[in-house]
Amino acid sequence: MGYSILFKRIVSLLLLVFFVSFVAYFLCFEKTLRVENNSASPMHANENTVLNRNKNSAVHSMDASLIKNESETWNPMGDAVSKREIVDWFASRGNFSFADPAAHNDYQQYDLDTLHKLGDQGDLRALDELANRTETIDQLKSILAKAAIYGSTAAITRMGTAIESEFWIGNMSAEQRKPYILEAMSFYEVAEQRGDWWGKINDGRSLLERYGVTLSDEDNFYIAKRSKEIYENFEKIRIEMGLGAFDNSVPDTVIKFYEEMLRPL
Repeated sequence: MGYSILFKRIVSLLLLVFFVSFVAYFLCFEKTLRVENNSASPMHANENTVLNRNKNSAVHSMDASLIKNESETWNPMGDAVSKREIVDWFASRGNFSFADPAAHNDYQQYDLDTLHKLGDQGDLRALDELANRTETIDQLKSILAKAAIYGSTAAITRMGTAIESEFWIGNMSAEQRKPYILEAMSFYEVAEQRGDWWGKINDGRSLLERYGVTLSDEDNFYIAKRSKEIYENFEKIRIEMGLGAFDNSVPDTVIKFYEEMLRPL
């Protein structure tokens, strides 16, 4: 019995010594590991600093590039000479949106009688002002038709846009509004045949997108046929008035302008 108790005490003592030795070894190892990590941390810190500096440098370079690109103004009309020719051509087609508004302020001061007299002589600026002052859709259509006969492609485009508001096609079903959309697109097509793509690019595209319409081959066939009828009717009246056939010539500067406007950014 005495030997058994002694043996247990010896075993317990050995276990205690082993445990103390293990703890001492662990603490020593942890201290060594901490020293090694601390000696390595400056290198990691410097590496992160360099990476961050390079990253910031890249960001600043990108920002500078963006600022440079933004400072380079997009000018689809080209130089001053080209711009003058483009603005004058659009004005000759009844589109004064590119012209200096101050150059036409006098028309806004004219009374209706004066504007009608000028309009009867083919003054497209006067007809444009009259169209802006009309109070009914019938008056608007009459003025626009006269302007179209005198050569305004802007008036033809405007006749297309008037269809949407005249018949309130936004309140119609897709099936009901389709004929009106095709009619509007036919007017945009006439303007394009006369060399003015502006209405088709802006108004025509937005009209189709607004109502989610994709034109089929049959639709395009109808538009081609209907636009031919509209064109020939305008030109017939024009010739009867002694004005001759339409002049559909387009300067190279205007063609380049359209190409630039259609080019993906």
